[in-house]
Amino acid sequence: MFKKIRFKNGAIEMVGNIFFPTDFDETIKYPAIVVGHPAGGVKEQTAEIYASKMADRSQSL
Repeated sequence: MFKKIRFKNGAIEMVGNIFFPTDFDETIKYPAIVVGHPAGGVKEQTAEIYASKMADRSQSL
């Protein structure tokens, strides 16, 4: 499960995705990892693959 987000970074609008474990509970605080894509990359490719896999694996922590 993920949520698309947008926010300002100075004059630039940033866009990203937040990935959640399938058993996500809004009443619990979770650790977070920020994954940035490589220069010239597309967020839905390299970084998204790593982020979604880490969110899936966080269930076993």
